[in-house]
Amino acid sequence: MVRYLSQQFTDWLSSAYQLKPLPANWPKPIPDEQYNQWLKVANDLHQATDETDLKRVLKQLEQLPLKDDSYLPATQNRCDAMISLYQMNNDRQLLKSAGKVCPKLASKSANSKDWFTFGRYLESIGESSNARQAYENSIARDPKLSQAYSGLARLLSADGQVLEAQRLLQQAINLQPGYWRPLHSMAVFQLERGQFQESIANYKKIVELTPKSSGALNDLGAAYYMVGELQLAADSFAKSLLLNEDAITLSNLASLYYFLGRLQEALTLYLKASELSPNKYELNGNLGDCYRHLGDLAAANKHYQLAFDLLKTKATLSAREQALQSYYAAQLGDFTFANPQLERALSRDSNNPEIQYWAGIIAIKQQQKPQALSHLQLALQLGYPVKLMSLDPELTALATDQTYIRMITQQKTQ
Repeated sequence: MVRYLSQQFTDWLSSAYQLKPLPANWPKPIPDEQYNQWLKVANDLHQATDETDLKRVLKQLEQLPLKDDSYLPATQNRCDAMISLYQMNNDRQLLKSAGKVCPKLASKSANSKDWFTFGRYLESIGESSNARQAYENSIARDPKLSQAYSGLARLLSADGQVLEAQRLLQQAINLQPGYWRPLHSMAVFQLERGQFQESIANYKKIVELTPKSSGALNDLGAAYYMVGELQLAADSFAKSLLLNEDAITLSNLASLYYFLGRLQEALTLYLKASELSPNKYELNGNLGDCYRHLGDLAAANKHYQLAFDLLKTKATLSAREQALQSYYAAQLGDFTFANPQLERALSRDSNNPEIQYWAGIIAIKQQQKPQALSHLQLALQLGYPVKLMSLDPELTALATDQTYIRMITQQKTQ
């Protein structure tokens, strides 16, 4: 049920904007055959966009005939792939594996990207102070590596130094006027803090700078989507599809149609996306929602069960994934599983607007209206888009409830 697209705004996924092959004159103190093998895998890593891609590339990296970490760029690739994969699936075993690889990057010969990647590892294991130093080392070696500014700004912001973080991101923009990546970091920062118009303005600049990038149009569409500008979001996703027809964009446009009540069109797009990515749990959940509202309960339950089972295959679940699994179980009528699983998700992350939203839906299914309203109110306060909630087919049971109407109306006027 992809309704709140926060995953669209990660620095890592934004690498898909301008994919270029690594330079042919890249330093290679290793035999040509090994270098060529590494170069292919490094390019595959650069283009990886999901968990499946990352797992495949990580396996390839581990099979490279480079022994005893004789080539630091390959070590950097392995660390990068492990941390990116951990950020997607929350499997802490990856951090243990990364702990054997990533510290090797902090060597005398480490360049800016080595220190940046090592900083990502340190941040992931909670060593914020050391991560900050690693990002500062990265910037000192290359003042134009905007990803390092983004990492350092993230740590500063988490420490309450929001103005200093924003100043740092602006510094990165000033150092590289006309380059999309620092603008992207600022747009993410602004969006997360409710500076919606400023964020969208930067996403528009990125689209102008990268006119052939479907990723840039996707991010702009997702930004519009989150603030309830549904037609502008649809236009942006449609333009993206003209450049690259991928499952994420198809699903995003389908979700817009879902909210607008164009369920048959939404279903068509979800099915097309599912053909491209058949093993996505959220996509199967979306199909379940669509089929249910179209009256095909057998098909709906089939896809809810698929989504539930796909989550069961994951080694570990994030709080968000636990809440989603609870939602799927509730749609299948299994509240014995759904309720305790939801409580676990809420205990881990009660400040996630999606989790509060799903808690509200599950309460509605159990005819617990006061609890549902409480969770939905919290979801709105935490940033769930009021326009999407006001159009949500899941909430028709509250359409005439005066408390719900006041809640929506008040949020719209704020």
